[in-house]
Amino acid sequence: MNFVYVNYTIRDNVYDYGWLSFKSYVEENYKGSAKWNWHYPIYSSKADDVQELVDEILAKDPTIVGFSVYVWNVGLSREVARRVKESRPNVYIVFGGPYCEYKEDPDYFKKNPYIDFTCQTDGYGEPFINELLYQIETDKDWMKVPFMVMAKDGGYEVSPVIFNKRSFAWPKKIFERNEDYLRHVQMNRTPSVTIQTIYETHRGCPYGCTFCEWSGGINSKVAFRPTEDIVEDLTWLAQSGSLEDLHMVEANLGQIDRDVEIVKFICDLKKQYGMPNELVLAGLSKSKKSNVYKIDRLMAEAGLASSFKISVQDMDPVVLKNIDRIDAPWEEQFKVYNELRDEFGIKIRAELIRGLPGTTLKNYYYAAGEMAKRNVFWEKYTWHLLPTSPASHPEYINRFKIETIDSITDSTKDTVMKTQYIDDGEILSRRGLIEAQEFVQTSKIVVATMSYSREEYAEMLVSDGIIFAMETEGYLRRITQYLDTIGVPHSLFYQRFYQTFLTTKYLDSINFSVLNSIILQAQQKVQEKSAVNFEYYRLDGLPWKLYAKMPAIVNIVVNLNRHKFYQAVKEWIIDEFGHDEKLDDLIEWSVNSVKWIDYDPENPQSFVSEYDWTSSELIKGRYINTPRDTTYSDLNHEIDWHKYDMKTRVNQYFIKLCSISGSNKMFKTIEVKPCQIE
Repeated sequence: MNFVYVNYTIRDNVYDYGWLSFKSYVEENYKGSAKWNWHYPIYSSKADDVQELVDEILAKDPTIVGFSVYVWNVGLSREVARRVKESRPNVYIVFGGPYCEYKEDPDYFKKNPYIDFTCQTDGYGEPFINELLYQIETDKDWMKVPFMVMAKDGGYEVSPVIFNKRSFAWPKKIFERNEDYLRHVQMNRTPSVTIQTIYETHRGCPYGCTFCEWSGGINSKVAFRPTEDIVEDLTWLAQSGSLEDLHMVEANLGQIDRDVEIVKFICDLKKQYGMPNELVLAGLSKSKKSNVYKIDRLMAEAGLASSFKISVQDMDPVVLKNIDRIDAPWEEQFKVYNELRDEFGIKIRAELIRGLPGTTLKNYYYAAGEMAKRNVFWEKYTWHLLPTSPASHPEYINRFKIETIDSITDSTKDTVMKTQYIDDGEILSRRGLIEAQEFVQTSKIVVATMSYSREEYAEMLVSDGIIFAMETEGYLRRITQYLDTIGVPHSLFYQRFYQTFLTTKYLDSINFSVLNSIILQAQQKVQEKSAVNFEYYRLDGLPWKLYAKMPAIVNIVVNLNRHKFYQAVKEWIIDEFGHDEKLDDLIEWSVNSVKWIDYDPENPQSFVSEYDWTSSELIKGRYINTPRDTTYSDLNHEIDWHKYDMKTRVNQYFIKLCSISGSNKMFKTIEVKPCQIE
């Protein structure tokens, strides 16, 4: 009998952890006599049409087909499953994963009659599949399957079997025993893309953050994988050369002291075997911060930390209470991470979610100001009302007067911008039918609560993109830092920037047309019932046919004519906050410090300033500033645009550079020499 596992992904080169764990568990625990053939998991949706994907499954003569579903693949998975069932009615169709909405939609099984069984969204797939396969072989008593959900009397019924998650018998040697599959992935890898190993040392989350859904359930008991099994698995992967990128998917790594030792062990593997190349931690402990700080230090020392992540979700205590969030205070966490940043030179990024209940424009701009002042600004997450999260419950929605719109994400536009030079066909050939518009799943985005209106949400949405670009690209970072020292806090600066700078009084006609159009589009989107590509905007008034995110738009606006842009900023600051004698010099220094296509690294142009703006101590004098950068973007690409004429530079590099967001556009290295005033 044949088990076919389908998990359509948007990323190539992944060892499918679910398939590895399910198969290994069944091999260790199956009590039947049937020999189940586990075909390698199907993850690619690259095909000319859906029927081609269906035929791929049918060619394996399946007894049962299991689909792992989440927001990015549920639409395509449903259509493939429907056609498989239509072609082979006797094949069992099973769905598992966070996007099984049987609780939220009473007509779930009516709408999806081809689905025979669903695993509970907080259930463990291993014992579910193990017993399901046994019942297929024997009695077909489906209610003996733990975590079983199936149609009954127009609704659904749930298995009465109680499974003790704490006693879960973790399967052993899940990689070593499936070495043939790992070699298959390696042999068929996409060139230049590293292979991702997903792994968990424990499962479940004891907390109940209302916006969240997590494998194994939230507000649940936590099951821990034996330490010796972890050591054995990861050692084998490193020794066999199979541990390229390691993604740990625990909700609260650091919750127990053992977690520190596990990370130390991984760092030792890096030292001994040169891998993993990258270590990504999905979730860190909310309450055991001392362990979290130790973990981040270990990763920094081992060269495994590309940034430090502070997942505070919000900085306002009322908001945190409304979402049942337990965490250490923001100031405490920042103090520790700032010391680590100073020691290791690694970025800090604060992770916040836009528009949680209790958010107001006042506390929104306070948090944005804190992030900008501390140089930890990162793109805020849009709050998607996940169907199996506590926040989606009707009583929670009514309590906080939550309003949503349906967001239809055209994932062909998942890059920073889409131009006329990239058509949907090219994207689909690279990424597969999972990206096709007809299969993209609608999700709900929160655009209003009892504490803010839709209009205020639109302001937060646009401001997030503006502040992110101005701070992470560096365009206004030195200016806002200086103004903060003379009594203009970042929060006030950016609130007034949105409310009074984006007008015809300061902006030229082109930039005003672009930005005003963006604001109008944002306001329209939040008022509609549904919106396609919620965070992408059509650029009006420019020669390019572009859809772009706000940070890319800011890159365009600044660099169309940065001299005009900075002059407008200067006039606005004077009108809004008054004149300062250092401001003229700072504005001119900022204009000259933007690293753009007019820069020639082989013949850098020096410029003069009255102050050394790279120093924390401002002493008036005469300073010669000479840029020395030879690379651009955080990936340190070599600058080569100076080899071409300006027309070629604009055609080849302007949009390319604008599309790289979150990467400093200012010179990283400026040689500053004081000189005598004649």
